[in-house]
Amino acid sequence: MKHLNTNPSMSLFRNTVLSWKKCALLPVFVLGWVFSLHGQDDVEWTMPLGPNAAVRSLFPDVPLANSSNFYARAFTNSEDTILTRCLMQADLSGLNPDWVIQRASLNLYANPESSYPINEGFNQSWLERIVEPWDHTSVTWDNQPATTPVNRVAIPQSWDPGDDLLGLDVTDLVKDMQDNPSGSYGLMIRLDVEDVFRSRLFASPSHPNIGLRPQLVVEYRLASDTGSTTGLGQTGLELAVQVSPNPASHQTVLSADLPYAGAWDIGIYSLEGRLLHRQTVQAAQGSFQQPLDLSGFADTGMLLVQLQYQAPAGEAQRAYAVRRLMRSTP
Repeated sequence: MKHLNTNPSMSLFRNTVLSWKKCALLPVFVLGWVFSLHGQDDVEWTMPLGPNAAVRSLFPDVPLANSSNFYARAFTNSEDTILTRCLMQADLSGLNPDWVIQRASLNLYANPESSYPINEGFNQSWLERIVEPWDHTSVTWDNQPATTPVNRVAIPQSWDPGDDLLGLDVTDLVKDMQDNPSGSYGLMIRLDVEDVFRSRLFASPSHPNIGLRPQLVVEYRLASDTGSTTGLGQTGLELAVQVSPNPASHQTVLSADLPYAGAWDIGIYSLEGRLLHRQTVQAAQGSFQQPLDLSGFADTGMLLVQLQYQAPAGEAQRAYAVRRLMRSTP
């Protein structure tokens, strides 16, 4: 099986939902209420796709829900031409409007079990954002929703029935979804030229083999990564700290090598900068570990943990750290 990988650096693991890329920590000095996490964790999120449907010109009022194929096709049935387009929904509920999207990549996998012609003819196709609501059980050729050509993505020509299309860059499409979630209802595949005999076919979100279902992976930074105001103020030396386990549901442990003995302030914040928990501990210089109880939090998802030295009056030393913590559902 040949793979067309348009982003060789991306992970090919098909079932990754969240991952953290551990990078070297960079010393950063931050002023006022602004902080930066450049050089720390990059985060990936896999957007849930499906259900899906096909619409066919020969059967303009007949729905076809949850086919195992996601395809664009132009063929004949006797003397009649059949045009087919496919739609799949995208669940945007987990797409945070405050994320700074770095890249979005779509993996489409060949469907060797399909009974349809797989990749034939001059079959370059388009992937377009759907801008009207639709229901996979009732959508037909006659009532199919509108799409927009803005930032649509070309699916390249292929005659190989075993082609996987990995790392297709859909960044601008996903940014459009993020900017306009109320006007985004998934994706449609259609031929560039809808004329016989052409077909471009992949496995759909309803394929019985989970490993062949499409994946849309969004790589992002938090808004705070770009220096936006969050309400977390710190200045001075940035410390190397760890929060483990991470993700965690009930308890995690903050670990650090403290440069100063004295009072250290620990705060846990939402991404919007809302304070969820604060405590001050007295600690000796050197190795430091502090359990953090998360059981009383209503918030789940990404949180921020801040450790900051509370210098005595007249003392110039300053030190801090901010780390992300993924709070999983208890």
